[in-house]
Amino acid sequence: MSFGFSVGDFIAVIQLANKIRNDFASAPSQFAEVKNLSITLNRAWNIRLGRKLDKQEKADLEHITSGCRKVLTELEHVFNANSELKPQQKSFSIRKLWKQLNWRPHDIRDLRARINVNINLLKNFTESVIREDKYRRDVLDWLTPIDSASEQHAVFKRMQEGTGQWLLNSDKFRTWSMTFLLASKMIAILSLYISTATLKQDEQEAEGLLANLLKQLAEGKSLLPESVQSFYDKWKANKTRPSIDDISKALRLVVAKYARVFILVDALDECRALGGGREKLLTTTFDLQKYGANFFATSRNEPEITELLKRSPSLEIRADEQDLRRYVESRISDLPAFVRRDSDLQKEVKTEVVKAVTGVALSIIELQHALAVRVDTPELDESYIIEIEEIVPVCAGLVTVDEQSNMIGLVHYTTQKYLEVTLSRWHPNAEFDITETCLTYLSFTVFESGFCHTGSSFEERLLLNPLYDYTVHHWGQHAHQASRLHPKVLEFLQCKIKVEAAAQAMLAPKYAGNSNRCQRVPRRITGLHLAAYFGITVSVAAVLQITEVDVDSKDSWGQTPLSWAADNGHEAVVKLLLDTGKVDFDSKDSLGRTPLSWAAENGHEAVVKLLKSTASLHSSPPPHSPPNHPTSLI
Repeated sequence: MSFGFSVGDFIAVIQLANKIRNDFASAPSQFAEVKNLSITLNRAWNIRLGRKLDKQEKADLEHITSGCRKVLTELEHVFNANSELKPQQKSFSIRKLWKQLNWRPHDIRDLRARINVNINLLKNFTESVIREDKYRRDVLDWLTPIDSASEQHAVFKRMQEGTGQWLLNSDKFRTWSMTFLLASKMIAILSLYISTATLKQDEQEAEGLLANLLKQLAEGKSLLPESVQSFYDKWKANKTRPSIDDISKALRLVVAKYARVFILVDALDECRALGGGREKLLTTTFDLQKYGANFFATSRNEPEITELLKRSPSLEIRADEQDLRRYVESRISDLPAFVRRDSDLQKEVKTEVVKAVTGVALSIIELQHALAVRVDTPELDESYIIEIEEIVPVCAGLVTVDEQSNMIGLVHYTTQKYLEVTLSRWHPNAEFDITETCLTYLSFTVFESGFCHTGSSFEERLLLNPLYDYTVHHWGQHAHQASRLHPKVLEFLQCKIKVEAAAQAMLAPKYAGNSNRCQRVPRRITGLHLAAYFGITVSVAAVLQITEVDVDSKDSWGQTPLSWAADNGHEAVVKLLLDTGKVDFDSKDSLGRTPLSWAAENGHEAVVKLLKSTASLHSSPPPHSPPNHPTSLI
């Protein structure tokens, strides 16, 4: 009679073996094989749970299990015929005990032999499966050691439940996935997933990514595809790695075994572009579409990728407002008690959670000082300093603190790039507001002492004013990117003492161990020098409107604002200064360097052309000037 193999039947055989083993514990030692059979069955069951068996393995296990069931059933009849029910002495339970008088060992010799045969068959089966699993794992790990399934599971685990629905409901996504949605109930579908953002640099090569896809395809089959086995045997024996063409051929063979395959690539922009790696990846995946594969990728908006995917439908991935609110709401319980008690404050947190970022990591104390600055105040009120334990939760998981360096930054580089791209929509006045904070800090009365003449006083200034180093280096960048000129810019640039103090901190060498580093900077720096250094065109234009300003003033190293602008490649500022007609375009500093030489050294081609054209214009003789004949001395 056919065993009709199923999971339920296999469990029934295990239960029968365990029952016989427990019920007839008092049976003679000749029945010890039952214990071994029970143990071996349970081991086979654990292997059965470990992975999906292929067709041949299922047939083998069905045959073995059928034999086990028959012999165990016959054995149970023997046990029942040679046992009697008796109560236990110290309990009220009843247990079957062996009847010694009627027992003839030779009666079950055949049963014992059959039990041992089934034990050996089960052992051979489990050992065969274990060997096959090891070979399978060796092949898959040879392709790539990356476990994409675990990575994908980790991503889903971190994902806020209920978010991302706007993408699934979008018309473009529904059109792309319609075939999948209609076919998913009828055919086997495999989805492949790779995230280049989590890979090491050498794993972002096209060969590595395609090998990753091949591994996932092979894992989707209970029996390792023959093409993959031969692929492994060939290249492993030669101790070499396959080329991208070889991997592509193997991919086509395996993809063809599926009714439909969906390839999902996350952070395509972080796939290395060197050597055409990114293009090779896309070319191969596009080719797989001929064999029933669909392709879906996420990427930042880069020109090269846009060009490669120009014929494919695209959709901007954005932080949906409802998704953000849902995430923040799920984290409200993690916020301090004073937030949980204040419903109005919770609403404010939800609406203000996405703030602009500069892209530069701050230390904890720098961020605390930045948040404590109040506009138009002459000094920092430390009562406004907020503890970091209160700051991080309000950011709803978008920032992280490095405990070793005490630096605070965004959780991922892609978060920074996303906020940079969308900054104008979320907070159009962000750069203007940050400029205001920086200039308020730079204008504090504590800096009215101006240039520090000793190393100790300089280091003390930086220590007592943690945000000063950031503001002197970056205020100009924020002002340059602001939508309009902040009135505080001109006010600061006209304050000679504070300008010299800021310039000293900005230009002082960073290397440690030099107690006199603050003196290795030029003196007599003006506000026009700083505006030219940062390339703030509107600020330069505003300063030039001041009648008493010296457009061509030199610092103690002989450099003019034109030199500073040329050195940093600010073409618009260079043109603005040249157009005044009040600057010496060929002015030499203490090293004998001209603005042109500084621009050329730093590769600022546009500035070099502008200065050369100015020099050429000034070297040409007037249209009607008399010929320049030599003069005789009499």
